[in-house]
Amino acid sequence: AVYTFKHALLQDVAYSSLLRNRRAEIHGTIANAIEATFPDTVRTQPEIVARHLTEAGLIGRAVPMWEQAGRNAARKSANTEAIQHFNKALELTASLPDGEARKRLELAIKLHLGPVYMTAKGFGAPEAGAAYERARELAEDLLDLPQLFTAIWGLWLFNLIQMRTAATRSLSEELLAIGARSGDPGQLLQAYHTSWTTNFFLGDFGYTQEQAR
Repeated sequence: AVYTFKHALLQDVAYSSLLRNRRAEIHGTIANAIEATFPDTVRTQPEIVARHLTEAGLIGRAVPMWEQAGRNAARKSANTEAIQHFNKALELTASLPDGEARKRLELAIKLHLGPVYMTAKGFGAPEAGAAYERARELAEDLLDLPQLFTAIWGLWLFNLIQMRTAATRSLSEELLAIGARSGDPGQLLQAYHTSWTTNFFLGDFGYTQEQAR
């Protein structure tokens, strides 16, 4: 049997008549049932489970679901939805206990938000710059070199589009230093790409030609 409300207002009244603790309990039960019975829904529409977990007060479980929902939306170029989901994840992350786990969650979300903002609002979007700046702070605090490289690369692109030449060159030099320090050939290659691109924009064509070889 399937039951539906004849009018949305009836549903609202029935919902609001429940005590807050009872509502949270029901939301938690629904989330558990979806996770146990409908794995495809969890995979393709994690925002449904995320909402129930949020209403149930199960924030630690809700944040990864909102993040996954944002990633799913970004893959489909649904950038407005992606931004909403990622920002919901950030809002909830702030209520988690302070510590390394929370910082890593925030770092991952900020690094997802950067490119989504750039896609939705342009490479010079202030929101993108702010996301990458915060990601940089977190990566430095966590001593996470790979994530630090990603954050600085995003900041480099943001500043390049803004034509902030001094900042762009400084960030490019930081990327070269991190690439050399990590010994990661992929990072080093990307760092050299930022270097010749930066100097091309600055008009140093001789250096650009040498670095691009």
